Amino acid sequence: MKIIYYMVMLSFVSSCTYICPPDKQRLASEQYSFKRAFDHFQETNRINEFQQFIIDYPDSDWATRAITIILYSQELDKRKAQVGSLREVQGQQQETLAELKAMNKQLTLQLEQFKGLLIQMEKRQQ
Repeated sequence: MKIIYYMVMLSFVSSCTYICPPDKQRLASEQYSFKRAFDHFQETNRINEFQQFIIDYPDSDWATRAITIILYSQELDKRKAQVGSLREVQGQQQETLAELKAMNKQLTLQLEQFKGLLIQMEKRQQ
């Protein structure tokens, strides 16, 4: 009798380990999809997998995380573009500065020449 009881209990316990409730299956599927989207994002730096994840699982807690990653990624892209344009402006300003320094040097030399001429003219007048 005990053997039958143990066999029934063993079969019941073993069947429970193979059957996941639908909620756990859904959560596992969401986590797997999120992880796949995250891996894709790390490899390619593209957010299209996260966008698809949000479409597939709009009410998921993982969708909130995906939205956050998308927003941060878009903000990072904007800031990278700003940095790029600022570096371009900085390069142009450095070129302008180099030109102005050259002009300043030339004007300083001309000023020294004019001073020399002025001194010579004053000596002649005396």
